[in-house]
Amino acid sequence: AESRKMVQTVVKTYVCPARGSSICTTAPTGTGVTNYGTAPPTFARSDYAANGGNKTNNTPCGNSDYANQGLNGVIHERNGIKLNQISDGLSNTYLAGERYINPDNYRNDAANDGGNDSGWAGGHDFDVFRCANPGPLRDTPGYSNRAIFGSPHTIFHMALCDGSVRAFNYTIDPVMHNRLGNRADGQTVSYD
Repeated sequence: AESRKMVQTVVKTYVCPARGSSICTTAPTGTGVTNYGTAPPTFARSDYAANGGNKTNNTPCGNSDYANQGLNGVIHERNGIKLNQISDGLSNTYLAGERYINPDNYRNDAANDGGNDSGWAGGHDFDVFRCANPGPLRDTPGYSNRAIFGSPHTIFHMALCDGSVRAFNYTIDPVMHNRLGNRADGQTVSYD
C-alpha cells in the first residue's frame, strides 16, 4: 500500500509545463514496463533525471546492461558517491537536468518509449538517470533516445552539484558536456 502511494504521487515540480505531458500514466497490462514489482502499473512521471555521467567502457550510454556501465557521474546504481568524491568540484559537475523525450510519446502509452516508461520512484532506470555522452538534444518528433539530456526548449537546464541551475545551449562542446558529467576527470570546464 505504501509503495502504491509513493509511485502514484505526482510531484508537480517534477513536471515541465512546456511538455504538457501527462503526469500520471498507466502502463498497459502485461507489458512489463513498470519496475515496481507488485505495485500497480500506474505511476507518476518526471521530466528530469539524475546525472549518471559517462560510460567508461567506450560504448554508448543506453544499452540494456546499465547496471555495469562503469558510469562516472554522481547518481547511478551501486555508486554511493559522497561529496568529497566529486573532486572536479561541485560547481563543475552536473547533478541532474532535463531529460530528452520523443514528443510523440509525451502523452502516448508508456510502452512506446523505453526512456519514458516508468516513474520518478522507479529506481535505477533511464527514466530517472541520463548520461552526458552522447550530447544533449532538443526533443525531436520521430526520434527516441532514452539515455540523453534534453528538453522541448531552445536550451536545456542542468542543476550542478553546488545547487545552482544553469541554462545550456545545444551547441555545447560535446567534450565540455562530457567533462561536466564526470565527477572526477580532473579536466577544466568552461561556461563560455
